[in-house]
Amino acid sequence: ATTMAQPELILPEEPVEIPKVSFPEVVGMTFAEAQGYILKDERSEGIVAIMEVGPGMMVTQDYRLDRIRIYVDDSGIVTRTPVNA
Repeated sequence: ATTMAQPELILPEEPVEIPKVSFPEVVGMTFAEAQGYILKDERSEGIVAIMEVGPGMMVTQDYRLDRIRIYVDDSGIVTRTPVNA
């Protein structure tokens, strides 16, 4: 019987710790402005996903420090402080 080789799993030498961060200063900005601000901020190191969440949109309840959700109103204005979680 022939077995297929399994891909090698490469893990970082040390786990990457992402601190919990918030961005209250972007409340009132548009989504694009807030996203640009967050991406340029050194506190966003380790963030791999920034999601726009509009009114009535459903989101998963999983906890991820590498993701920031930006909640906006119907006009695309940030309505609450984005946090990673």
